[in-house]
Amino acid sequence: MIGILDPALFLPRSNEKELQDDIEFVLRACREYSIRLIAFPEYWNRLWDEWGRRLQESKANQPFLVQLQECKQDAPPKPSQSFSIRKVEGFKELFDLSRVPGGTNWQEAMIRAVVRALLTGEEVVILTRRLETRNIHKHSVGESALHEMKPWALSVQMDGHESKEVLCVYHVRNLEEDWTTRFDWRLPGTETKYPFCPPNKWREVDAFRTCESKIAWLDRFGNCWARPNISGGKGGHWDVYIRNITQQEMVGLSPINVAEYDFKESSSGVIDHTPAKKQSRIRDAGWHCPKR
Repeated sequence: MIGILDPALFLPRSNEKELQDDIEFVLRACREYSIRLIAFPEYWNRLWDEWGRRLQESKANQPFLVQLQECKQDAPPKPSQSFSIRKVEGFKELFDLSRVPGGTNWQEAMIRAVVRALLTGEEVVILTRRLETRNIHKHSVGESALHEMKPWALSVQMDGHESKEVLCVYHVRNLEEDWTTRFDWRLPGTETKYPFCPPNKWREVDAFRTCESKIAWLDRFGNCWARPNISGGKGGHWDVYIRNITQQEMVGLSPINVAEYDFKESSSGVIDHTPAKKQSRIRDAGWHCPKR
């Protein structure tokens, strides 16, 4: 798998710890999922000329950037066959960084780099930085908020080729379960007792709606998964409004509070807590996700 670095990773920041965290994500993705950072000249040289060398002036950043450079591989020779690009989607929204403070327009450079990567025949992903007003769209009611990743994938079609999808990954869990590129990575996985079951056509369906005056993700059964009404989206769990009648009967209660993925205070995908006056109603039966 080939990884293409999002130029926004290197935009000027007020908090360099955020940069280091993002580079740690890239390094972990490369290490654990055998992602190869190929230095396609269509974008790599410009990336380091514009921002990489400036970031190296900080001693705190140097170890991270050195590791990043050590992960890169030389680009293979350019393909001999000629090709033309018929259609691309998502590149302007993601890579016209002239709309972001300190940024410039990378759209054409990134199209060329992604196409070059796709022509190798390997799977390609964009290792992405999330930024509000660029690729994070916040939907909120009160303190309950949902952050929609958009675009969560790019599309490229060349003459004589089928359209190719390139996922925009921002967390290592996106590489384990592809649906988390669009839906929240904190939703519990299919192996848990109360999993979020992504819709079969998760790329195409309406992903969220308002439930009980909260913005919520919709699972395969029509159940609503909302963040708790706590400032900053904290709380470590999901408020799950069970709309499926069979599941309501199995569980005995709706809504329930289900621990989020990788929650340190509780196992993921279990009932996190139930008010004392409702505990007698809970059957705690759980459910399973049918195969996609």
